[in-house]
Amino acid sequence: MGSTMEKKKVFCPHPSPRLEKALGNIAEVRCIRTTTEEEYIERIRDINILVPPSHSRLRVSRPVIEAGKSLEMIQTFSAGYEHIDVEAATKNGIIVCNAAGVNAESVSELALTLILDLARRVSYADRSMRAGQFRRPPPPDMLLWGKTLGVIGLGNIGSRTALKGRLAFNMRVLVYDPYVTSDKAELVSAELVDLKTLLKESDAISIHCALTEKTRGLIGEEELALMKPTALLVNTARGGIISEKALIKCLEKRGIGGAGLDVYEEEPLSVDSPLRKLDNIVLTPIIGTAREVPLAQAGIENIIRFIKGQRPQRIVNPQVWKE
Repeated sequence: MGSTMEKKKVFCPHPSPRLEKALGNIAEVRCIRTTTEEEYIERIRDINILVPPSHSRLRVSRPVIEAGKSLEMIQTFSAGYEHIDVEAATKNGIIVCNAAGVNAESVSELALTLILDLARRVSYADRSMRAGQFRRPPPPDMLLWGKTLGVIGLGNIGSRTALKGRLAFNMRVLVYDPYVTSDKAELVSAELVDLKTLLKESDAISIHCALTEKTRGLIGEEELALMKPTALLVNTARGGIISEKALIKCLEKRGIGGAGLDVYEEEPLSVDSPLRKLDNIVLTPIIGTAREVPLAQAGIENIIRFIKGQRPQRIVNPQVWKE
């Protein structure tokens, strides 16, 4: 695998001058806008390395993977990889790599930014001022100091969010993550609890888990009903973790204090989405990764490692790799 004697064929289903410039001397790079699965299947047949965009409705499905008879590696420039059928890739001996951890600081900063915005109603006040008004915003308009922060998912981003809440705002931190031990939670001065307890006791909740079949719709109508009427809910992970239908209903009746979203069930967010009409929500267009965070560069460097015959970093399915 990854022999330097071969000139690998790299395919990206959308234009990417950066990828072409970075790999053009060591690989045959094809960047062609692809909008249908049929086009994907046709263009991947002789490809060795696939670089799929993370925020696209076009998934790297089983038929696409099976059509890639020469496919050896799938490298996404995001931490999430739900747009890739990892099971199919593993079955076909294809390694899948992501960029986990590279943007951890950036996303955790955005999560706290959204919580702060909601707590002090900054965006609401800005809209009010621009409309010619000059008055204090309605509740929650609360202080974060000493409140309780709930973190769902204690990975790289969740850990940093927990630490920032604890150290910057003296917050009690509760963590829900069925895959970690209480010892890991204690490393970030947090308490490991079940989801029900976290929802009931938190003043602000930040979601940082992966989107899987188990976490899809994790926060629905029943879960929202457990939250405090002043509680704030922020999602910078993946849109499908929160049921947007349930969230809209909850916000319309003022069931919680507010919500902040950087991700959505369908992206880009529809222009006529009911979310756009609510005044107790802050919406951002997937800005979790700051421009200075080298997500793409980390992915490109990983591809170069593979081409040189070195073990790539951040392999999602390491059981496939063979030295």
